[in-house]
Amino acid sequence: IARPIETLRDPDVGYVMEFLEDMTSFRSLLPPLNDDNVLHWFIETGGVRRRLQLLSKFAAIMAKLHGKGLVFGDPSPNNVFISRDSDYCEVWLIDADNIASENSKGVTSIFTPGYGAPEVVQGLSPCTRSSDAYSFAIIAFELLTLIHPFIGDAVSDGPPELEQTAFLGALPWVDDSTDTSNRSSKGLPRDLCISVRLKEGFRKVFEQGRKNTKERPSMARWSRLFAEAAEATVICENQQCGLSFYVSERECPGCEADLPDIDLVSISFDPRFRASTPLKRFLQKSSKIFISAKELCIPLEIEDALCISSNGEEIVFQFGLDGVKASPSPGSRWFSGRLHYKRNQEPSAPIEITTAQGMKLKLSIDSIGGQSR
Repeated sequence: IARPIETLRDPDVGYVMEFLEDMTSFRSLLPPLNDDNVLHWFIETGGVRRRLQLLSKFAAIMAKLHGKGLVFGDPSPNNVFISRDSDYCEVWLIDADNIASENSKGVTSIFTPGYGAPEVVQGLSPCTRSSDAYSFAIIAFELLTLIHPFIGDAVSDGPPELEQTAFLGALPWVDDSTDTSNRSSKGLPRDLCISVRLKEGFRKVFEQGRKNTKERPSMARWSRLFAEAAEATVICENQQCGLSFYVSERECPGCEADLPDIDLVSISFDPRFRASTPLKRFLQKSSKIFISAKELCIPLEIEDALCISSNGEEIVFQFGLDGVKASPSPGSRWFSGRLHYKRNQEPSAPIEITTAQGMKLKLSIDSIGGQSR
C-alpha cells in the first residue's frame, strides 16, 4: 500500500511517499472504446491468467487490511496500481487516506460511482469490510468479462437514470440465475474467463449478497478462489495466439489448437515433521498439483522459502500471497509469477525441495498426456 514514509519538517507541510514507477491503474485493463479487436487486446494485456493473478494479489492485500479490522473505503479501478508491463504482476493500492478502523468514527461513506455497495450508495451504512468485498467483486467481474455486472442491455439501452437504479442494487445483475431482464449481449464468454467456483462466488455476492451483506465472500476467500483459478490455466502454444484458458477446455477457444500437455506433480513429505507450517498444512490438504508441461508452478498457498535443486543448479525462491521472488539460475526464468524450468532429465527423475525449516521433499514429475484432467 502506497503510504507516507516521512513528514516534512516545519515550516513546510506535507509528507514523502513511495514513487510507483512503470505502473498503471486497473483501468488500463478495461478495453479502449475504439479497439476493434478486443480479444487480441485482451491477450496482449495478459489475458485471463494475468488478470486472475492480479486479482488474487489485490484480494490478498485487502484481506490483510481486513484482518487488522481496517476498511479500505473506496476500492475502484482507479486506485489499484499494477505493473505496466504485462509480463509482471505487481499490485499496489493508492489513495490510502480513506483507510480507517471499521469501528471508528473515521470511516466514511465515500465511493466511486459504479463501484459502491448498495447500502453505501443508498446512504444506509458507512464503508465496511463487507462493502469493500462487494466493490472488489464488481472490479473483478468487469476486468475478466470486460462488462460491468449491472450494466446489461436493459440499462445501456434505457434512460440514463436507470444506471443509477442499477447501482442502488434495485436491478438484477447481468448473469442473474433467476431474472433475465438485465442480460448483456456484450462481454467475453463467461466460460473463457470465469471458473466454476468464481461463478459461484459472483452469484453469491450479486444475488444473495446484494441485500444480505453476510452472504458476501470475504477477501481472504476471494484471494484463494482467484489463486486456484489462475493455477488451473494454461497458455496456448500457438505463437500466433497465446491465449490463456482453463484446462477444462478440450482445445484453445481462440485458435482451436490442442490443449498443451499437462504434467501431474506429486509432493510427498516426511510424516515425522511436526512443525505446523503453511506448507505442511497445504500438503495435508492436497498432495497433487496440475501444471503445464513447460512450467513448474508451486501454488500461491505455499509461503515457505524453498530450494529446488537439480543437476547441481539451485533456485532459491520465496512464496507468499504478496508475490514471488527468486534468484536467477541457468535454465530458468520467472514469468507471470511462475517458474519456467528447463528440464534436462527424464520426467520420472525426482526434484528435491528443501524448506526453510530444513524439511526435505521430493517432486516426481510424470507426464499424463494432453487430454488428461
